[in-house]
Amino acid sequence: MIEIENHLIRESLQSAQSQVLIRDLMMEETNAQLFYQNLHLQQQNRALHNKEKKKNEWSLLFNGEGKVLLSDAFTEKLQELQDVMAWQLECQCLALAGVAKRTWLKKPVRPLKPKLLPNLHPVDGEQQRRFRQRHI
Repeated sequence: MIEIENHLIRESLQSAQSQVLIRDLMMEETNAQLFYQNLHLQQQNRALHNKEKKKNEWSLLFNGEGKVLLSDAFTEKLQELQDVMAWQLECQCLALAGVAKRTWLKKPVRPLKPKLLPNLHPVDGEQQRRFRQRHI
């Protein structure tokens, strides 16, 4: 009777030990997976940070986008920036001289966005469908 109980207890203990070993292996595998995921996320975070840092270097001129330095957009943006800086310097000089603010020059305005020419109208869906039928 006691031998049978000892045998049953040993079997259940061995079963419990194997279950604990399997659980430990699963936890070790999960920890390794989390470690590699963390490394990957850190790498992505660094790449994103570097991308944002690089973008912010040009944010004054082109909203963070690179441009060809010889383009018309660059010269226009540079001229706008120079106008604003000259205006700020003029305002500082006037402030130091004690001139009333109401007599100061107004801030340079940005050029208006281009508008559609009067003879060009937006195309509606029906016109697009007819154009496609004729030309395709």
